[in-house]
Amino acid sequence: MTAQKCSCLSWGITTALTAGLFSGTVLADSLHYNNALIGDRATGMGGAYTAISDDPSGLFYNPAGIVYAGKRNLSASVNAYNTTTTTYKGVLGGGDWIRESSNLLPNFFGITQPIGKGTIGFSYAVTDSIQENQDSVFGALAGTNVQKFIINVNAADSNYKIGPSYGIELNDYLSVGATVYFHMRNAETIANQWVRLTDNTYEWSNSYRQIDQYGINPILGLMWSPFEKVSFGMSVRKTELFSSEIKVQDTCVSDIATASAQCATPLDPVLVSTEEKPSLPMTTTFGIAIFPNNRLVLSGDFMYYEETDLAEETFNIAAGAEYYLSDTWAMRAGYYTNNSNTPTLKSGQTGQLDHVDLEGLSFSLSRFTRNSSITGGFSYSWGSGEAQVISGNTSIQDVDIVSYTFYLSSSYSY
Repeated sequence: MTAQKCSCLSWGITTALTAGLFSGTVLADSLHYNNALIGDRATGMGGAYTAISDDPSGLFYNPAGIVYAGKRNLSASVNAYNTTTTTYKGVLGGGDWIRESSNLLPNFFGITQPIGKGTIGFSYAVTDSIQENQDSVFGALAGTNVQKFIINVNAADSNYKIGPSYGIELNDYLSVGATVYFHMRNAETIANQWVRLTDNTYEWSNSYRQIDQYGINPILGLMWSPFEKVSFGMSVRKTELFSSEIKVQDTCVSDIATASAQCATPLDPVLVSTEEKPSLPMTTTFGIAIFPNNRLVLSGDFMYYEETDLAEETFNIAAGAEYYLSDTWAMRAGYYTNNSNTPTLKSGQTGQLDHVDLEGLSFSLSRFTRNSSITGGFSYSWGSGEAQVISGNTSIQDVDIVSYTFYLSSSYSY
């Protein structure tokens, strides 16, 4: 359904909320590209790993680096717990609308095996995932004639990548590698909203969305080490979809006098299916790593995302450090950005997407034994920006996003 103009401001707002709040914003965060850091060591360094990549997480960041692992290695993120809170300011009768998502899942597994001058590998990564369950009941909204407003949302959206890799050392200074991931995205959202006005008229709406996408995500990598204590890395990746199906079903029932015909006269819900394939950006990453001594590593990455039909070109940066406290303990810290791929909002326009640039910090601590290690760490990101959550309305709301991720991971060399 679409928002309708009427003389009753409160109904206009709630109808617009019905149409606009859940049409896409509860799905996985496609407005940003750097939503999840992958791998234990790389996560602790803020994802600044393109010029290092010498363990299984290099299968994801830069497969050219896995030739420097030196031995067979298995790495797994045992559990990663993420929670994200998005606060839209002054949406509901001058009050805030808060969305919360949390999940617990293993987000990476990788294994490498040297063969001659090359190394083969296999990995699995969850590059973005949300689990949102919202059950909110609002009483009378200040400044409106809304007596009661109820929102129920259940949303799940995850992106998975799984596939083989191969890297080979061309000479003492140069290596190349490739990963071929099978890409899969599955999303489902069910949203119910009910509003009752002071005259006891009401509106109920239900929205259903399902997305199933499958494709291939090749990654090409290059590693160059012209100096003893400096290395440079580069990777290029792009996801090509070969199957995409989006299903949408909306229904609405209302006895409000100014309600749209669709709401006032209930119709049997119709499930609409499309097979549009959205264009996903090519991503090019450049990295540098410096090894001042045998205890300290410094690294930095620059990531460029090309413009697509649905998103503007954008970039992110990351910087990290690793320091070995002893032969058995190491700590890591990092900084990274997660910039929005949408344009900044302009006054007087409608239908604009959220624009929030994020930045984050990460930290991890590892304990080593002869052939294994265990790592615990966290990342924290935050940002403020603007949103336009009311469909068909030119009003712009301030929005804050805060996200935490805690993880436990282990690796084994044999």
